[in-house]
Amino acid sequence: MKQNLISKLICLVIITLSFSGCGSAGGSLVDYSSWMSKNQRALSNVTLKQIVLLGSHDAASSAMNSNSQPCIGEILNDPSQHIDGPPNANQLLNARTQSVPILQQLQAGVRYLDLRVALQGGQYYSEHMWLSAPFMGTNGIFDQIKQFLKENPDEIIIIVSYAGHLYSDTQPDGLMSTAEADAFFQTVLNEFPNLLAPAPSGDLMQQTLGDIWKDSGRIIYFGPNTLSPAIQQYIWNTLKIDSQWMQQATVPAVLITDLNEQVITPWMTEPYNDELHILQAMTNDNTKIATAAETNPLILEQLNSAWKTAPINIVQVNDAVNSGMMPTLIPRMISNLY
Repeated sequence: MKQNLISKLICLVIITLSFSGCGSAGGSLVDYSSWMSKNQRALSNVTLKQIVLLGSHDAASSAMNSNSQPCIGEILNDPSQHIDGPPNANQLLNARTQSVPILQQLQAGVRYLDLRVALQGGQYYSEHMWLSAPFMGTNGIFDQIKQFLKENPDEIIIIVSYAGHLYSDTQPDGLMSTAEADAFFQTVLNEFPNLLAPAPSGDLMQQTLGDIWKDSGRIIYFGPNTLSPAIQQYIWNTLKIDSQWMQQATVPAVLITDLNEQVITPWMTEPYNDELHILQAMTNDNTKIATAAETNPLILEQLNSAWKTAPINIVQVNDAVNSGMMPTLIPRMISNLY
């Protein structure tokens, strides 16, 4: 027991020293580009059940602007949204959830990317009601991820694209057909040869970061369970994700109450199944980034108090780079080993 405590304290000291002074004056983001590789020895035995990562909600939405085109697939899927042209200023405040592109988010420590996909005009875009960053091409989403991993080859990134967020402008219901979904994820395989971690055949949650580091794969990509068998070898099953939030529009003042009642309490009182727990820690209001400045400190306070032992694997937020959560999440993940 004493030896475990000493090891834990040593790990926490190493982590603190690793990132001391990484920020610069003038409000620049702290550089957490290599936080996993700098602590690889301490993290090697961490299982996916024990990970605690910073997640980015609608991760590629920062590229959205007043010229962005509506996502035809989402309109077909939900005509009640009444989107009929580029976003006005208020609509941008509602749709844009992140303040910087994916590359900068990864450099700031984000390791979980929530990505919606839109097939429109024969091209792949991210979307959140309107089209945002393209997946392909120079400085596209795939390019940014590859650039980051080239510079930080031992960082591990989790990406999720749910079946209900795979949109297509060719289908009556606005959602990709099975063939279109296969084509997108085949593109993922083509873009990241040797960088995708193979989907495990056994208990997902018992996979360790060390198991992943043994091979070349550094990206864990979750997608639908309807993909062809060849693609499913490298695309993990989203049925292994339990992603929860308060499920209603709310305001910062009642966010914690809603999350406790609808998410945290059930997670702490029910069996912990073979699933990643994704806490969508944000409100469903109309000014996503501005409101995050109020809600993220509330979430951080809970993580350091009432939620210290809550089974949370991903803290998914708006404006992730300014959440201030990395100094809390890294030691928390190390602590889960003991």
